[in-house]
Amino acid sequence: MTDQHDPLDDLASAHLDGETTADESARIAADPGLAARVARLARARAALRMPDPPIDPVRRDQAIAAALTAFDATDDPA
Repeated sequence: MTDQHDPLDDLASAHLDGETTADESARIAADPGLAARVARLARARAALRMPDPPIDPVRRDQAIAAALTAFDATDDPA
């Protein structure tokens, strides 16, 4: 696997964490592409912080029953 790390992602993340210098913040403000990267990362962070929707108890019970049935159907003696 190849590592395709982009140091601009670190800069964008640091900016959102409030850890950029004045020069770095000015660079972000002056670069529309970099500012857009910061905005995309901010949206991703916000989405990840959203709570999960409530679980439907009927679907949950059906999923558990299906998993238990599949487990019982295995030939693994362990």
